[in-house]
Order: sequence, then structure tokens, then C-alpha cells
Amino acid sequence: VSSESAPMRRLIQHLRKAGSLIDATQGRRTKSVIFTANGSVVVSAISQETLAKRLCSGDFGDEE
Repeated sequence: VSSESAPMRRLIQHLRKAGSLIDATQGRRTKSVIFTANGSVVVSAISQETLAKRLCSGDFGDEE
């Protein structure tokens, strides 16, 4: 489901009001919505494809 679809926008608005949304967009347009195993929902400005590549490669942007 697109993050711009009406049902997804309603869900995000409801979760934001309920205080159970983690907004990781830094003010940018939402490109992906991530549902976690513990019930949290995260919105991100990073596309689904980029997130999938980073998860598979282990590249999270941290410098060690």
C-alpha cells in the first residue's frame, strides 16, 4: 500500500494523535511506513527499496 493512499494517511494521522507513531522523516515527505514486531509504526523519508538494500547489506550509515 502506498504511504500516500487515503487509508494509510488516516492510519498515520490516528497513530500521531494517539502518540504511538515514530516520525523519522525529519520534515520530509513520507516514502515508507514500517510496522515493527512490537506494534510500533515508523514513518521514514527513505524509500522501501533503499531500506531493503540497507537491511540486506547491513549498511545503516553508522561509522565504526
